[in-house]
Amino acid sequence: MDFCIRHRNSCFYLPWRNGVPNAASNASLTGAARSQEASMGKLTPEEKVHEHNRGQKAASEGRSLYWSEPWAYPFESDEHFEARREAFYQGYEI
Repeated sequence: MDFCIRHRNSCFYLPWRNGVPNAASNASLTGAARSQEASMGKLTPEEKVHEHNRGQKAASEGRSLYWSEPWAYPFESDEHFEARREAFYQGYEI
């Protein structure tokens, strides 16, 4: 029998041992979920440069903003998406 832990829009299944969820798996899962949240919370400098360059390239090739702007990734935080979009717009405006 499995035990489901809900995290935002996903569900992680943990094995049960003797009628209770496996505590070791639960601890490692919580750490994994936290690390995923941290990685999707703030934009790294490399991601910022990448999105800025994408914006510059789209503008130089004459692509419309509507078709070129970034879309949100599945399970991406709003903060992360807004930072990516802002970096893209800064490149597009130049």
